[in-house]
Amino acid sequence: IPLSIKTIRDVIFQLVELVEALIAKELAKTTCGAIMHDAWTRSSVHFLGLFACYTRSILVFKDGKRTEEVTPVCTLLSVSPMAEAADPDDARSTIQQEASRFNAEMHVAHFTSTMRDYYSIVLAKWCIASIADNCSTNIKLARDMKVAHVGCKSHQLNLDVETMISQ
Repeated sequence: IPLSIKTIRDVIFQLVELVEALIAKELAKTTCGAIMHDAWTRSSVHFLGLFACYTRSILVFKDGKRTEEVTPVCTLLSVSPMAEAADPDDARSTIQQEASRFNAEMHVAHFTSTMRDYYSIVLAKWCIASIADNCSTNIKLARDMKVAHVGCKSHQLNLDVETMISQ
């Protein structure tokens, strides 16, 4: 049976709502977790990927016995462009506008609204750590959120090796 593009689109949107509801239900069962994120800019559009990292109990069978195990979970919450905050008529340079639009405060606002609007989670109460690369924006946003910053160890190793080589 051929399906119209409108029908396919409607089904996809319904599926998105169902998946969001399942994720919200699972996040509500957790008392805390970490957010893992990365951002990039392409053609003046700033994109942000956001994951929730937490643990959950699962039922497993070992030696014929049913038991519970705690397992780590990393769930994709969103991949989206961040809303722009800067005034497009602002005469500042593009680099200055980028820095002001996509600063730590804007990232925190985006995380907070995503968790609240889609998953009914209060980020300030749920989040205990921010997992991201070691750029100054990510370190500041963790400090602003009053959570631990878990930086990228590969990036840190690269920085350390570069420092050792340059000495």
